[in-house]
Amino acid sequence: MLLGEIKAEALKLMQVNQTQNISYLDIDSLKQDSSVSAFIYAIPGAINRAFDRLYVLEAIQQEPISITVETPESYDLSETGIPNILLRMLPFFIVGEIFASDEADIAANYRNQFEAGVEEYLKMQRLQQTEVEIVYGVD
Repeated sequence: MLLGEIKAEALKLMQVNQTQNISYLDIDSLKQDSSVSAFIYAIPGAINRAFDRLYVLEAIQQEPISITVETPESYDLSETGIPNILLRMLPFFIVGEIFASDEADIAANYRNQFEAGVEEYLKMQRLQQTEVEIVYGVD
């Protein structure tokens, strides 16, 4: 999943542009819109905090990478080893972070969706059988 796709999904959830379907290809032009640019520039920090949260919850094992405002929209986050199922939940965390001070109810709802999704992922991981015990013997 590309960084720009995650940003576009977060912007859609924030309903920043209700007249068009936002694509990651639109991010650079949206930076020129003063009503949207502050959100776009806040997204890398929110993503880094989401990665930290995933690491603390042990949903990812490797030390999280750091995203900056200079990281290209075409950067493929799948190459980091973070499963796509977790990457697809990042927009919920992003909106929860960005709306935390102005829209607390909306922020809490999205943050809860992120946390529930991560918990479901972790539960699924715990349920997967990882090895088979071979037992020999006859009574």
